[in-house]
Amino acid sequence: MKVGTITATDVATAKSYDDGYFSDTPSVPGNIFLAVNLTYTALADGFSYNPFDWQVFVDGVAVSGTAFVLNGPEPDLGSGSLPKGRKAAGWIVYEVAPRGKCSFRSAAPSASTTRRRSSRSSFASGRMAPFGRFGPTVTEGIGSGRPPASYSRL
Repeated sequence: MKVGTITATDVATAKSYDDGYFSDTPSVPGNIFLAVNLTYTALADGFSYNPFDWQVFVDGVAVSGTAFVLNGPEPDLGSGSLPKGRKAAGWIVYEVAPRGKCSFRSAAPSASTTRRRSSRSSFASGRMAPFGRFGPTVTEGIGSGRPPASYSRL
């Protein structure tokens, strides 16, 4: 039984986030920020959402958690449990190398994926495939300048 859907509605990269007073820059010189906007939609009561449901890999190497930024895209994705018919949406930001094959993987079980086109960000359109019991993997190339793909998990 499907309890909800998750859609990556936008993917964006940035060298820094600046509000005129403070600038968020990657902790490793040369790295960039990768931001993913997710929308969770509950088809049944109790659909959980959490930014820690996701993992990013660049060239097969896990990125260590999410990036702490003060001036990044808003709203941040929070966590909680949705009743049927409700939605939660927000951004998750990671620090990644500026080039390489990037995989965005859900750690949530029992997932299938679809892809649809979006016109924002510097990700290249790519492919995705199920990743065993862990759910889908979204694989993209960083830094190609071509339009991104966005993704749904059912």
